[in-house]
Amino acid sequence: MINNGEWYSFWRWLFFGYGSKPGYARLLTFWMLMDILIGVIGAFFATKPLSEIAIGVLVPLAGVFVGLSATVSSGTQAIISSREINILARFKDGGIADYMYPFKLSILFIFISMSFWGISALGVFDSTLSISCVKFNAFSIIGFSLTSSCIRLAWRCVSGGADLVFAVFEVRNVGEK
Repeated sequence: MINNGEWYSFWRWLFFGYGSKPGYARLLTFWMLMDILIGVIGAFFATKPLSEIAIGVLVPLAGVFVGLSATVSSGTQAIISSREINILARFKDGGIADYMYPFKLSILFIFISMSFWGISALGVFDSTLSISCVKFNAFSIIGFSLTSSCIRLAWRCVSGGADLVFAVFEVRNVGEK
């Protein structure tokens, strides 16, 4: 894809954006604080070693990853490549990159989370710290926070795909009038 004479790049979009806010800014929201809070609560109540928890989390997370990858690869990309979304992209500061790359960012984030849980299943992060009679594993906070974020991002992909369908419908209605 070409944007003003240069090829679109996911990494450029992630760190700098294309006339709109950079991709990482889409993660740094109020909801990320909620994900961290959920991570802290999950780590506080976790009674098993992280490696045992990882085995229970990794399989469902892998299923979500495979399903989401298939969805984004087929349905969402078909919608994004439609004439109607291309018309809308002309009026959006970030252009077509702001329609496609958030889905890609969600898949990358889920892949990072899967990798974290896969490494955790090996027992690498099972050490714990004790602070004033509270025993916790800092890596548990990271793991539960990542999982909460993945659930939110997976939902955002599903919701974003539906929003695009509505956008296509609205542009078609305007075009027919």
